[in-house]
Amino acid sequence: CRMHCDDIGRSKLVIDDIEIPSDFMHLAIQESILAASGPIIDCSDLIRLGVDICIGARDKVCLVEANTKNIKYWDLSQKAEDSGCVALILNATYNETNSKACGFHSYDELGIPFVCISSNDGRRIRTSTIGKIASVEVNILGQACQKDSPRGSICSEKILCSGENE
Repeated sequence: CRMHCDDIGRSKLVIDDIEIPSDFMHLAIQESILAASGPIIDCSDLIRLGVDICIGARDKVCLVEANTKNIKYWDLSQKAEDSGCVALILNATYNETNSKACGFHSYDELGIPFVCISSNDGRRIRTSTIGKIASVEVNILGQACQKDSPRGSICSEKILCSGENE
């Protein structure tokens, strides 16, 4: 049967003992648990100006503002890793309140935790918490698959597709 699969997991972003709603980057080749912490630095020029390196980002948690949906996530994460970032927070300005703005990573390798937050939370972080310590954790539990059908039945390797023979 034709299946649509997606990662199942959770992310956690904590700044000053306050958890910020976040989502993890889906469909990346990554360890099941990635965690890092460090001071927050604004690396928005990686997208805004298209630079390849965020100066001063070594051992820091990089906050990147994205004002477009046309982001190459694998390119952004590689630039962050090359800059020495220990984690990446994507602030999607086209997404005012929904933290579920993360896209798909194209099955490329991801070596640092990568989470997405809403525009409102990103604005607050950018104006009041640059330089403060952020803890970022991503925990990938596995994948769930859904059969491509109007009913949207759930199936996986352990839960076989039922219904039509395909």
